[in-house]
Amino acid sequence: LSMRGKRRHRLLATLVLACVGAYFCGCLAVLHPATASPALEPPARPSRAAAQLLALTGAALATSLVVRSRRWVSPAKTNLFLRILGRRADGFHELSSLFQAIKGPELQDALVMEDASVETLECTSPGVPTGPENLVLRALSLLRERVAGELPPQRVELVKGVPAQAGLGGGSADAATALFAANARLGGELTEDELREVAGHLGSDCAFFFSSGSAVCSGRGEQIAELAALPPRKLLVFKPDEGLSTPAVYRALDVTGVSSADPAQLVDRFQRGVEQQADYVNDLEAPAFSLLPVLRELKQRLRGRLTAVMSGSGSAVVAVVTGPEDVEFGRAVGKEFGVRVWEAEFAQRVPGEWY
Repeated sequence: LSMRGKRRHRLLATLVLACVGAYFCGCLAVLHPATASPALEPPARPSRAAAQLLALTGAALATSLVVRSRRWVSPAKTNLFLRILGRRADGFHELSSLFQAIKGPELQDALVMEDASVETLECTSPGVPTGPENLVLRALSLLRERVAGELPPQRVELVKGVPAQAGLGGGSADAATALFAANARLGGELTEDELREVAGHLGSDCAFFFSSGSAVCSGRGEQIAELAALPPRKLLVFKPDEGLSTPAVYRALDVTGVSSADPAQLVDRFQRGVEQQADYVNDLEAPAFSLLPVLRELKQRLRGRLTAVMSGSGSAVVAVVTGPEDVEFGRAVGKEFGVRVWEAEFAQRVPGEWY
């Protein structure tokens, strides 16, 4: 069902439950007990006003069972390849990257959103800002500028599972999830193309999450070409405690030392599911490894058995696994290096639904 169709079905369900509640409360109000003792005088029949009041109370109780806060899953992303094609005249870098949404039992965030009198954000991760600079609150503010309907202040509870400064796009995914959720609260006033446009003001990573889950991002990352779902892959995600600043990684980049791999050929091999270890290329690895050498050691150790690549500007490293033995090996490596390890897999999105 489309988002609007689901909205209509929820409203219909609300009305049905309201009617059922009204019916039964009305019946309880006007019917005499069938088993009343003959020695007892039957209760007086309530007035029409009293019966209507009870019926409305039943409707309200039934409706309250349906209208409640909603929990939304927020995924992560990885870069299956990331090519830097050169430096642009505006100072940015021209890139081509294959983005893939991923999530796992513990590698996902969750947003609980409900109407409130004042807009607030609470987060389970102490290092995440909860003021107006947070991408989630910025997303809600941008949405209000675009819609005709009135979005009430939201109380947002953000449960973090995706680590920060990992190159996994956790904050951007949270903002995209908030946009989708708030738009659903308004009955789907904006189309997904319009939501993607709003998300673009928050960054290219944010806009990506309105794709089907697989896309080639080019330009500065703002040009998003959606792809059909890639062949599924299971992953292990490794993240040391140290994070990396994206601007710092780009400052350390030497564009003369990047790969010469053709992005179009790389995309073709990933789409056909015949990619090799050499196709998982990331031109930001060299500068990231110079800033955090343990990443080079971690990747080299994993590549003794698994296909592995750094995600985005780091500091997460993602490895492809094909069975329990690979998972066991990866977890042993994680323990050896003292880094956290998450299981994950490719995630896809159906239009009108979320991840």
